[in-house]
Amino acid sequence: MGENARNTREAARDRILAAALQALAESGYAATSTLEIATRAQVSKRELYALFGNKRPCWLHASWIGQSASGCRPTYLQSRIARRSRGPSE
Repeated sequence: MGENARNTREAARDRILAAALQALAESGYAATSTLEIATRAQVSKRELYALFGNKRPCWLHASWIGQSASGCRPTYLQSRIARRSRGPSE
């Protein structure tokens, strides 16, 4: 893989992770689709799947980045995202 292709792939990966973190924090895991993440990241669903396989690995990477940036323990951020995905009535 050439340097430009590697940079393009890394840039797409970074955009996907940022979009996933934002969408998952806003809407929760269950309410966030791969299409929403791809749309926010300005990539195709095919590219998202090529880089991450599905939503779960994308969520795990994004939550790890969010934890690193905020200094939160992993269980804290994951519980907040899980709580949001259940909705306010639960």
